Amino acid sequence: MTHIAKSLITKTLVSAAAVVTPAMALAHNEHESSNLMAGLLHFFSSPDHLLSVIALVGVAGYLFYRSTKADSE
Repeated sequence: MTHIAKSLITKTLVSAAAVVTPAMALAHNEHESSNLMAGLLHFFSSPDHLLSVIALVGVAGYLFYRSTKADSE
């Protein structure tokens, strides 16, 4: 796969995520979101949110490890 094709795929995925994100943010309109602390407390006290954070950190860590491993070779 060429660099241009990879760049196009990346830009497409980022654009799609940017379009979907606002709709996902409106999914929890019943919770109090009056301040930052209430938002963070809700995010880290809910099991589904906590699982998504763990998965995101795991994927980001793997990608970072893979990129640093490729740079060292």
